[in-house]
Amino acid sequence: MELTGTAWTLVVLFLFSAYGWGRLCRFFCDSRIFRFHSLSAVMGFSLLNFIGGLLNLLGWAKAESFFGLLFGGVALAGADLVKVKPWRAYRPRGERAEMQPETPRGAFYSL
Repeated sequence: MELTGTAWTLVVLFLFSAYGWGRLCRFFCDSRIFRFHSLSAVMGFSLLNFIGGLLNLLGWAKAESFFGLLFGGVALAGADLVKVKPWRAYRPRGERAEMQPETPRGAFYSL
């Protein structure tokens, strides 16, 4: 039985889970952080590290609880992505956005 793609699948699921847990942090963090998806993932990594430490301290750090955290984060990320719909901002490669600067100084900075 070939399991060559299993490790990559788990890595992608873990990154997606970290993103989901990071987006959950928006309730107690500054909202400017969440303009960048990478910072959401970093916040998710730190939250998962904290939760994993608490589970280890309580003696509940088992594979089942970690897979529960993994799939819970994936569900949170999926719900957030459906709500935000980032794919709507996608433009094909050749298409350019029109810039309409409000001031002459804005015209200089938009070049």
